[in-house]
Amino acid sequence: MATAVSRSPWPGLAAVLLVLGLGLHVAGVGFIDEHQIGKALQEALPFTSLLAAFFTIVAVIREQHLFSPIIHAVRQCRLGHSRACFSPPIAFFR
Repeated sequence: MATAVSRSPWPGLAAVLLVLGLGLHVAGVGFIDEHQIGKALQEALPFTSLLAAFFTIVAVIREQHLFSPIIHAVRQCRLGHSRACFSPPIAFFR
């Protein structure tokens, strides 16, 4: 049974008002200061590039199934033995 998704009409209404305002020359093209937007975008570039690199790494991990053995091992653990699944072997720390 599908449920109805309620969506807000405000973004569409704002887009229509912007197009009408620019088309009827009520709002001039210089209404939005492009220089301020450019500065904001320049300040966000380092974060955006890190975000893109992160998602690229996640995509490579997913594509090569690098965590599949770990996920498979955890799924094989019984419910009462979950601590044994996540604790490291004792010989590893000696």
